Amino acid sequence: MKKLIFIPFILLIIFSCTNQRVKNLQEENRQLKDRIDTLSTWLAKERVERSISEYKPGANRTPEEQELLEAGAYLAAKKFVGQNLKSPSTAKFAKYGDENTSVTSNGNQFSVRLWVDAQNTLGAMVREIFLVEMIYDSASDSWNLIKITSLQ
Repeated sequence: MKKLIFIPFILLIIFSCTNQRVKNLQEENRQLKDRIDTLSTWLAKERVERSISEYKPGANRTPEEQELLEAGAYLAAKKFVGQNLKSPSTAKFAKYGDENTSVTSNGNQFSVRLWVDAQNTLGAMVREIFLVEMIYDSASDSWNLIKITSLQ
């Protein structure tokens, strides 16, 4: 009979030890998951910061992409200049690639030199040369004007 009394007691001790071990393992598992989450977040942040610091706008463009962006810059420059003319309906712009036009870039910042023949306030046709500086925003695929300078 004494043996039967000790068996439940021993089983209770074993169960208590096993239960405590399971709780300890669960706590260790939770701590490891938290540590992995922390390290994953840190690693992702480091990757983003590294890619931002190493990123040079335009550095990875193919010549074809660069040519398309330069053509886009020229069209945007025409639009910006046209918005500032006294009589935009009379405007005749230089063609893209004309010897008197140029497009230069430094990353996502573009400078476009172009001319336009348009009527002034007196109705006379006048040729004016402009330098248009703008930034290309690739996220929104749009051009943001910095400034327009008349070169005459």
